[in-house]
Amino acid sequence: MAAATAKQHEEAEKKKQEALAKSAAEFEKTTAATKRKEDADKKAKAAAEAHASAIQKLADQYSGKTDIDEAKLALDGLAKAHINVSTVSKLSEDQQKSINKTMAEAIDVKLHLCTEPGKKSRRAQRTQKAGT
Repeated sequence: MAAATAKQHEEAEKKKQEALAKSAAEFEKTTAATKRKEDADKKAKAAAEAHASAIQKLADQYSGKTDIDEAKLALDGLAKAHINVSTVSKLSEDQQKSINKTMAEAIDVKLHLCTEPGKKSRRAQRTQKAGT
């Protein structure tokens, strides 16, 4: 009887070890699948963010925000260099042309954003006549 109990115990232990091995293998599969899913989710999120960023960049260009931001940066740069209307002549001709172009683009955007299509406000007409 002791031999039978020992044999049953051995078989039970063997089944237990097989079940543990099977469970460990399933756990590894699940862990690997979870990791793949997380990686795919990260890639999808990055792609969605890149797409949203590209759309926003286009919207900024179409709305004129990009031109206005560039003009603001140019003004900030001039201020930091202690250059104002009375000292702008210290800049080279190319620098002045570049700044004038940037400001003209920003003014053009503002003119289009602040008026109805095909019409210009009196203020916009004055600004355009005055130049940069």
